[in-house]
Amino acid sequence: MKIPASLLATCLLAPAFLAAQGDPALETVVVPSVEFAETPMADAVEFLVQRSRELDTAEGDQGRKGVNVVLLGDFDGIRLTLRISNVPLGEILNLVAEMADAKVEIGPEVVVIMRGDSYEAVKRDAGSEPLEAKLHRIMIPSIEFQDTPLRDALEFLQQRSAELDQGAGKETPGTNIVLKNGPAVTVSLRLKGVSLYTALEMTARAAGHKMEIREHLVFVSPVAEH
Repeated sequence: MKIPASLLATCLLAPAFLAAQGDPALETVVVPSVEFAETPMADAVEFLVQRSRELDTAEGDQGRKGVNVVLLGDFDGIRLTLRISNVPLGEILNLVAEMADAKVEIGPEVVVIMRGDSYEAVKRDAGSEPLEAKLHRIMIPSIEFQDTPLRDALEFLQQRSAELDQGAGKETPGTNIVLKNGPAVTVSLRLKGVSLYTALEMTARAAGHKMEIREHLVFVSPVAEH
């Protein structure tokens, strides 16, 4: 993907702290060149995700190369002008978030760049430990939702969880996912090589919802109703 370059600005780099908290690729992947000229935020992030997968030579599993980045909030008016070379991916993502007046959340599987208020994304009840362990165990190779109704996205994840649950034994494979009725919403999300837990959390958050891990099911509902 070639990023157009015309008017370019030199920016001071923020301290590198992402790699210590998340995927090692944030530190090991060094991007040779980045040139953004009034580039939409979503396009800039997609470029960095693609480059991370191309340059991640330390990861042997093709499905887990690079990093996942999720944008939450309104980035429609954000355009980036930036020219840097030979900088670790983690520093670039931190810098891009800073330029967009956004916050960064780091997890082992996903980097979230977020504008607006944060909220508690996941709730658990006292008996949820076995189910939560299952959610972390089941790995989803890829997700690609583009303006997909939330109910359809959750049904897809429920079906995939049953198909991919290799450690079920005598248990029922997969997990139950219940969506509380509410206004129709859609979700756009692209992830590779993540746990079902991360897939559900990011899907819910991208749609402005939360998930509650109960003893026998995952309950998803609008944020305003918690």
